[in-house]
Amino acid sequence: MKSSSDICAVIVTYNRKMLLKRCINKILEQLIIPDILIIDNCSTDGTDEEVKHMMRESNIKYHRLKSNQGGAGGFSIGTKLAYEEGYQYIWLMDDDGYPYDNFTLKIMMQKVEKEKNSQIMFNSLVICNEKRELCFTLFGKKNYQELMTMQCNGLIYDEINPFNGTMITRSVVEKIGIPKAEFFIYGDEREYFLRAKKNGIKIATVIDSLFFHANKPVKEMKILWKKRYYREDNEWQIYYQKRNMAYISKHYFGIWKTIIFIRNSIFDIMAYKKNRIQKTKYLIKGIYDGLRENFTIQGTW
Repeated sequence: MKSSSDICAVIVTYNRKMLLKRCINKILEQLIIPDILIIDNCSTDGTDEEVKHMMRESNIKYHRLKSNQGGAGGFSIGTKLAYEEGYQYIWLMDDDGYPYDNFTLKIMMQKVEKEKNSQIMFNSLVICNEKRELCFTLFGKKNYQELMTMQCNGLIYDEINPFNGTMITRSVVEKIGIPKAEFFIYGDEREYFLRAKKNGIKIATVIDSLFFHANKPVKEMKILWKKRYYREDNEWQIYYQKRNMAYISKHYFGIWKTIIFIRNSIFDIMAYKKNRIQKTKYLIKGIYDGLRENFTIQGTW
């Protein structure tokens, strides 16, 4: 088994000090305890004091940003710093998730070490409750038993749910670089996954390495006789979602998938209940900027 000093857990956080504390404690309970690097997006809730208290007893590094760079900026900076520190394995996660049990990292590393390929992007299975129901789908499935029929030696290849317990090797960073900081929020994990896939990185979900993430509430409605699920996000969130996904559609899926993405965005407009006109403006601007690769807008408003 590789030394724990080869592994760096990168946690991106913003104004959720109690969730961050829970995540850190769960990492410290692992059978393999890695180094921990916290990227703080300029929190204002006392996160810095909470972390400094924990640093007295643990191998924790703390990097506070001068401004909120969003989740994308946090993962970009965290990956870069961990790479520059010489770590061989970088374990990526947000503050609102955590390793589900003490074996999460050990099982992950056992699978990683069996691979002869040094360019690996493996992910824990992201669950939302004790029934092992998936927080996000894998190949359209959310049932653990269905996934068991798809696994090969404990791995489900070519699909993951980054960045929720995502393990990348140093060689991955050397080949494809770091996550796109200019995305700010939304889609940075998807773009990094697609970039890895495009460049031949070996990708898999380790089904017995469990990572917890709570389900985000969504609403259900029918539009043109079709069932759709949505969240009532605010204007700036809609802008980043559409901008980044338009960029991803254009770069990784081509013209026809991009047209389908734009068509589906029209359905999103029909689902908005509040400030529909204003949200539609930001949706259109987001798609326009994404197709033009204009990432000048950063931050919340």
